Amino acid sequence: MHSYICIVSGQDTGGLKTVGTGKKTYGTPLTPEALKKQMRHHRYLIIIVIFGLFSCKYGVNEKTTHIAYINNTCLQKNAWDSIKSIYSTSMIGDTVFLEALSGFKQVSFPVSLIYFNEEPRELIGVEFSSIRYVFNPLISPQILDGLSPELKEAEKKRIRTRVQKILMNYQCEEGRKEAEILMKD
Repeated sequence: MHSYICIVSGQDTGGLKTVGTGKKTYGTPLTPEALKKQMRHHRYLIIIVIFGLFSCKYGVNEKTTHIAYINNTCLQKNAWDSIKSIYSTSMIGDTVFLEALSGFKQVSFPVSLIYFNEEPRELIGVEFSSIRYVFNPLISPQILDGLSPELKEAEKKRIRTRVQKILMNYQCEEGRKEAEILMKD
């Protein structure tokens, strides 16, 4: 029994002679030794792919930089504009928060900022469906993301609940029900 390798014209044949038969081109029969030599490179590729899949848990990260997802189902038009107006960063007078505000210009993901002047005072960076960053000087003097070790799971949940409760004021009944389910987790 002989093994054959298909050779596409224009590729390096590795010294093999090709025999043309019209549309298909076939190489000469390979000996078992030649086949092993050809497959050696593929073996390394297969090992790398398998290692990559297992080290990444099939491409799904268990941890991400976001702090929490938020439910934004059926938000009223201009809901975010209203929220940013009510929780505006223009109300910041504290130098610690003003410095943090300028620090948000250097974060990796562009976010909208909402400022909570009531305790716990904090700046929260929000994308459309995700809370990305938080600055709370009682937790850390730095802007934190979901991978920051200073930000414990209980704090992430508290922050998500705080933002989600505000969003619920601008959601339809279905959106509020989904948000309540999300906040239970």
